[in-house]
Amino acid sequence: MVVVAAFLDQLAKGYGLSESESLEDDRLPDISMPAFAAEALAGLLGDVEDREKLADRVYAALVATAPVPATRKALNKSKPLSEVSVRLVGQIYWNLKGTDSRPKLPRRPREMRVGGKTVSIDLPAAKAGEDFATMLAADRSRAELPDKVTGYRFRQQGALLAVLMAKHIVESAGVVRAGFDGVEFSRLEGAKGSARALVGVASSAPTVLPSASLDTATHNPLGKESAISSRERAEYLIDNLEEDLRQSIERLLLGQLPTEAVLGPDHGKVLARQEGSDVTGGRSLASFLLPQEAYDVLLRHIADLPTELAELLEENFVDFEMFLPTRNRIMKGRPLQPGDLEQASEFVGGFLSGLTPRAAAAAERLAERPDWQPRRRAGSDLPDSVLHNLPAPDFDETGLLGRESQIQEVVRLLKSPRERIITLIGEGGVGKTALAVEVAYRLVDDPESPFDYVLWTTLKDEALTARGIQSLSNSVRDLVSAAGDLGHFLDPEFEGDASDLAALFGAARALIVVDNMETTLGDDVVAFADSLPEATILFTSRRGVGSLERRVPVGPLESHSAAQLFRTFAEHRGSDLAGMSDTKLDETLRLLRYSPLAIRWCVLSVLDGRPLADVLHHQDDLLKYCVGNVVGGLSPDSKTILSILRALDRPVSVQELAVVSDIDIDAFSEATKLLVQASLVVRSHVADDIERERLALSSTARAFLPPAEESELLTRTLQRERLLLEDHERDQQKIAETGRYFDPNVVFQRTPHDGPVAHLLRKALREAKAGDMNAADTSVARARALDPTYFEVDRVDAFLASMRREEARATTLYRSAREYSDTDEQRYWVDYFYAAHLARTVRDITGAIDLAEQTHAYFNRYDTGLPLGNYYAWMGRFTEGYTLIESAVEQAPTVKTKRIATTALVDCLRLWAADELKAGSAAASLRRALDGVATGLKLHLADSTDEQLVHAIVRAATTALEAAGQCAPDEGTEKQLADAVQRLTEDEGLRGSAAQRSLEYQIIGLPDDLRERIAPGVASDLDRPTPKARLRGTVHNAGETYGFIAHPDFPNNVFFQAGWLTGTTRMKDL
Repeated sequence: MVVVAAFLDQLAKGYGLSESESLEDDRLPDISMPAFAAEALAGLLGDVEDREKLADRVYAALVATAPVPATRKALNKSKPLSEVSVRLVGQIYWNLKGTDSRPKLPRRPREMRVGGKTVSIDLPAAKAGEDFATMLAADRSRAELPDKVTGYRFRQQGALLAVLMAKHIVESAGVVRAGFDGVEFSRLEGAKGSARALVGVASSAPTVLPSASLDTATHNPLGKESAISSRERAEYLIDNLEEDLRQSIERLLLGQLPTEAVLGPDHGKVLARQEGSDVTGGRSLASFLLPQEAYDVLLRHIADLPTELAELLEENFVDFEMFLPTRNRIMKGRPLQPGDLEQASEFVGGFLSGLTPRAAAAAERLAERPDWQPRRRAGSDLPDSVLHNLPAPDFDETGLLGRESQIQEVVRLLKSPRERIITLIGEGGVGKTALAVEVAYRLVDDPESPFDYVLWTTLKDEALTARGIQSLSNSVRDLVSAAGDLGHFLDPEFEGDASDLAALFGAARALIVVDNMETTLGDDVVAFADSLPEATILFTSRRGVGSLERRVPVGPLESHSAAQLFRTFAEHRGSDLAGMSDTKLDETLRLLRYSPLAIRWCVLSVLDGRPLADVLHHQDDLLKYCVGNVVGGLSPDSKTILSILRALDRPVSVQELAVVSDIDIDAFSEATKLLVQASLVVRSHVADDIERERLALSSTARAFLPPAEESELLTRTLQRERLLLEDHERDQQKIAETGRYFDPNVVFQRTPHDGPVAHLLRKALREAKAGDMNAADTSVARARALDPTYFEVDRVDAFLASMRREEARATTLYRSAREYSDTDEQRYWVDYFYAAHLARTVRDITGAIDLAEQTHAYFNRYDTGLPLGNYYAWMGRFTEGYTLIESAVEQAPTVKTKRIATTALVDCLRLWAADELKAGSAAASLRRALDGVATGLKLHLADSTDEQLVHAIVRAATTALEAAGQCAPDEGTEKQLADAVQRLTEDEGLRGSAAQRSLEYQIIGLPDDLRERIAPGVASDLDRPTPKARLRGTVHNAGETYGFIAHPDFPNNVFFQAGWLTGTTRMKDL
């Protein structure tokens, strides 16, 4: 088998890997098998007729080897490769010639040089798992594969795969294993001299290829499963087998050949170990050989060994290479992986014979005493190069499942010089301690580990058993006593603090692991870390330890890992639960929240006699152990939030929770942060929106907290939830009823995610409308704290500022709202209100028109045309204004909106008439004003009226009377004016009102004959109004159509239009 592997490896070297970028440098212009290796393999396999058949045989061996779990695990010790990855390794390693059903190789570059120019080569798109080997090296590095296959690691995996394929070929077909001359074998070493599985190379072609085949020996595994059911039993069996190998060297080689010749390259290392050993008396030199060194010594001198022993060693060569990582985990006290004990049983079983008497006797003794846990022989393995006091793993029965990617991430962080304090954070029972143990052991064994010491201490003071929570005797209660505990391991006389511990370390690098860090937080952690400036610290905690740490969340297991843990643990404990149906297991794991501790507790509780249903539905001790002490130490605000989440019983956005809880925003933020850190509340994000976060109780916290009971808190919570959910619907209903899309009390809600903040803004608008501006400001402040970039926060704040005539602040806020708007619709929504602010508060009509024109162009609604028409009218652009306002009247969706638009139309006609009157066109002014009166009266007399409309009609009538006094109206116009005056003076709704009095005073001012014709019912001796004292001010700013007058009684100045000037005065005269 070794010879077959040697020629497979030689075949790979002959093919090589072409990673060139152009065809001129390509070493493989044609696919062809290197002659030497191809001929050798063809001769070995016997039934191969040509090179194509040989390629098929090699590929068939690859396909058959790839699915084998042991193979996939051997190629990657930390995590088994996928079947696809294994096949890719082989396909690239050998550049196997393809057919229509498998990758077509060799790889070709993407371009070539033709006539001095670079010409692209058309290649099909690479598909992972199909034509990976056709990619360039750079493309391979970006391929989406479970494991990238490049560089040294690829070469290492390919060589080991050659051995595994050779084993398959030998076991599945007759192969000649004798008659080879000139075949040499060598072992390559990995990084830092670490041993790697590899194959030999043949230096010359075989001269004889006999056709006879030799049967391969089969393994004889241990007869009883109980024989190797624990680490201690596996250690005992492996130790005896290794001692048998050393004894074989002692008896068969050292007694016959010179010591240096026997030990070869290992001679110096073995002598150094013997000299450095405290116990040398009576121990032979062979006893200082490491297992791999002993096996290598026997292989190098295989010709000097008895035939039966030589065959035994050859037959188990591959198994030995594959078993070494498992052997080291068992013998060095490292955390075991799933299947390690079974692999140990199978491996040792392959050696059991009369040639290994100690191992055979040990196996027989274990079989006879299935409950015996032997003690390990002292000195049976070398001490670790990194000094540590790590505890024995408590997950040997199952291995640490489902955490490999997180293990690698934490190891990477701890090796980084940038990370000094790392905390594994998660609720009780998720496996933080087990993860920390595995990580620490990985660093102890890592040849690139930066640490000289890896030290462990725990603050755990209680443990969960099947019969409840039990207190632990532990003198380590805080970081002060933890420093003493750590120092005592290095120096039994140590009695100092963390600073003294740092001095004890000296120049050595230390990793300190503090388990179960729950009560000592904040300043104490900072002081501890500052006292150990050169140390790296790994905490495990349910709540985090402070602001200096890098937090690594540890959550429940994935469902498939949880299922594997449940079945494996139950099987090792002899429980019938291991055979549970998949459906029932899924439900069981859901009730156990996929928690490793809960799974073990459940199996042990059932073994202790409790029915499974009782265990699943009564987890009081488990839940109290996991979260009880954390909940008990929460602040009142944190407890309130927990109660609210339990009452709502669903994932809730941060904004909604803040609104429903009605807690001060700063206190709310601090409370939710502590709940998340304590793993009582979990965060999740809305799909496709990383900024939208939801909070929910962790499954354990939900199970621990009782259902919400009737209380004032529950009543208020549900009431706020209902109001919040209905708020947006009320907005939409208001728009439908009023027809006003731009209602001042409506808030633009982009998506349902805006609901809570929009609710606060609507609340602020309602409070402002009721006159409570302080409450309105508070609601806006809460909204801003929750979502400061939501454009409506600034828009509503600006609206309120404009109401208070805070011109500059409102303008700044409107501009900010525009900047935060994401779409044209949002921006023009803001511009609608911004324009109103400019027109009514700032009196910048020109600026208002610019914004209103763009808004109307976008929306083209009656309620965007109406204000634009007003602004036009105020600027004297009456034709444009009249057209827009008239259109708004026609498009108005409700009676109320039509009345509002009609009022604006009457005012537009009145302003137009006043402008014509000032220009000396009294007759035209009279007609225009009467049009306004008639338009308003039509709606007024139809009982669709309000005070605003009536005042607009009266103002228009007043202008008409003024114009009538300056011209000689014809009979028809006089009659029309008289009818209007009569209707207004006799209107019951106007009787006694200020509007009616104003109209009567205007009538009294008419010439007597005209007054008699127009308003004969108005007494001629009616007292004329006493003029009010006239105010005098200074024109502060004047444009072409409007200006401002400064007066002490009016801090914001008084606005006036050009049309309000009397006599012959014009704006240019001011």
